[in-house]
Amino acid sequence: MAFLPTFVRYASKRPVDGILQQFLESNANRASSSMPNPFLPHKNPVSGRWHPPKFSLRRQAKLVSLACQSRILRELPDGPKVSRAIARIRGIKERRILDKAAADVDLAAIAKVMPPSARPKKLAEDEEVMKTARMVGYQGPYLGRKQKKMFKGSKVDREAYQRRQDVKAKLERMDVTIKEWQASKAETKAKSKPALPF
Repeated sequence: MAFLPTFVRYASKRPVDGILQQFLESNANRASSSMPNPFLPHKNPVSGRWHPPKFSLRRQAKLVSLACQSRILRELPDGPKVSRAIARIRGIKERRILDKAAADVDLAAIAKVMPPSARPKKLAEDEEVMKTARMVGYQGPYLGRKQKKMFKGSKVDREAYQRRQDVKAKLERMDVTIKEWQASKAETKAKSKPALPF
């Protein structure tokens, strides 16, 4: 529970590399001996019971972020946070390579070679979505989605444009509406008056 304050105090007294170095030194002999991986749960061979990992996922995430900053991520033992971080870094590198390759391609030349009518419809839609997302630099949930499979959104958001148009149209006709209302009120008042003065 008190890992974060202790960790902050510990980190303030020692450099980041020192914390990782201590972790790596304490786990250096793990590979040579039969000690279990501190990032994974393990089964006791005698009792057959499972024991939780020595480091919680939160602590693993802290160690992984420090290792990424120090560029020694590969020296950490295998674990869920380590493998996820390695996969994310690999994905970022691949995305950068693909983005660089896409930037090198002359889109105008491709459009001249293959007109949009000749391309398959599904491919053209996917290209359009990806192109728009890249131009905006958006990396959110819509990146790579087909236009037909966009998120539905809330009802308020979906109907907001139509509601604004309705309000605008009603405001433009407001003078006519007010005059009609006043005329109907005057007519109702005149009908409700008795014919006799008393």
